[in-house]
Amino acid sequence: DYSIPDEFDFDEDDELPLSQMKKGKKKKAKSPVAKSKPAPKHTSKSKSAPISKSPSSIFYAECEKGRLVQEVLCRWWYAIDWPGQDCLSSPGPNYDALSAFPGVFVCTVGDGVGEILDRRDKSTCPNFENMVKKGTEELKGLLEKAIKGQKKELEKAGEKGSETDSNLDDVLRWCKSLKDGAVEREAEKTIKANNLKL
Repeated sequence: DYSIPDEFDFDEDDELPLSQMKKGKKKKAKSPVAKSKPAPKHTSKSKSAPISKSPSSIFYAECEKGRLVQEVLCRWWYAIDWPGQDCLSSPGPNYDALSAFPGVFVCTVGDGVGEILDRRDKSTCPNFENMVKKGTEELKGLLEKAIKGQKKELEKAGEKGSETDSNLDDVLRWCKSLKDGAVEREAEKTIKANNLKL
């Protein structure tokens, strides 16, 4: 038999259901510890340091090409096959694939145990650095392909006509309305005005 040690102090409320405890008529005894006073408010008028923005956040916020890049990146897997099949073969018997990261392997035998080997092609990686180098026409094509793929998945899940589906239609209309030359000129102005190194 298991018994509760005497040093644990239980009172009659321990056996009450929670609903009765909420309605309980007993008042808690005041704590003998004095309440601490709230900390005085900071009255200094000094300004905090300005928040540093990344080149990507500036580009996303200030030009249509930035939004185009962002829209592609949040659904790239519907449009881009990355990493390619060429990097998926094992580098040898001492390496095991990291299943969540196709093309990435970890050494499990020998002196290199724990060493990570990334065989994915970084020059084709769907990231900001690579996407911003693409032209507007290519980005629009990628976004259209990605949205079509995403809408197909929504339909399979029985979500055709949902709010997400409607939002994708809005993004697709916006994408198709973009004028390639104007978007590129605006992007160049944004890069120059903010002295961005992309």
